[in-house]
Amino acid sequence: MQTLLSSSNYYCFGLKKGIENTLKRVKIEGNIKVVVGIDGLPLAKSSSSQFWPILAYLDSYKEYIFLIGLYHGHKKPADSNDFLRDFIDEAEDLVINVSIHAICADAPAKSFILKIKGHTGYFSCTRCLAEGEHVGSTCFPFKDSNSRERTHEDYINRRQEEHHVGDSLSDLIRIPGFDVVKSFPLDYMHLVALGVMRKLIHFWLHKGPLTVRLPSWKIKKISTNLMFLKSAIT
Repeated sequence: MQTLLSSSNYYCFGLKKGIENTLKRVKIEGNIKVVVGIDGLPLAKSSSSQFWPILAYLDSYKEYIFLIGLYHGHKKPADSNDFLRDFIDEAEDLVINVSIHAICADAPAKSFILKIKGHTGYFSCTRCLAEGEHVGSTCFPFKDSNSRERTHEDYINRRQEEHHVGDSLSDLIRIPGFDVVKSFPLDYMHLVALGVMRKLIHFWLHKGPLTVRLPSWKIKKISTNLMFLKSAIT
C-alpha cells in the first residue's frame, strides 16, 4: 500500500495477478489484449470520501473483471502519474504476448489521466486539432470541420500546447505500443447521452424556439411509450 496524499491510500492488486487468475478460467492463444477502466466513485452524498478503482478484463471475456488498483481519499488523486505508477510499471514489463488494448474512462477522468483540457474547453478535442467555438455558455469543438486528426506523436511532442494542462505528460506513453489517442474510446455518456441528446431534449421541451418545441400531447404520448418500455429496459 502506498500513500498518495496525507489522507489517502492506494492499494495495488496487480495487473499480472489479475491476468493469471483470468487465464485459469479461460484459454487464450496468441496476444492477450487487456481493456482497462478508470473512474471516480463517490461513497456517500454527505461525505467527500471517494474511490478511484482501476479495473480490467481480457478482451472478449468481459464477464471476468479484475481489480488492478484501488485509491481511497477525500479528493481525487493529486497527480494521475502517481495514481497510475504501479499499473504503468507492470504494463511496461508485460510486453510479451500482452498489450493494453484500450483504456475506458469518461471525459472528465480522461482529461485527468492524460493531463489535458476538459471536454468543455478550447482545444479539448482528443481526436482532432480544432480550436472550438463558444456559443452562449458552451464551447463546441467543431468550428473547423477540416481540422487535422490528432496523433500520438502530437501528444508526445506537445504540438498543440493549448491542449495540455501542466508541464508533464501522462506516463502512459511509457507503455510499448499504447496510443494515447486511438486507445481511448470516445465517451458516449458525456458526448451523446448527457451532451447532444440532453441539449436536444431541453430544446424540444423547454428552451427551444416555439417552432421546434413539442406540444404537450406529444410529450405525454412519449412519456406513456417510455413507461411502457420501462419493464424491458435493464
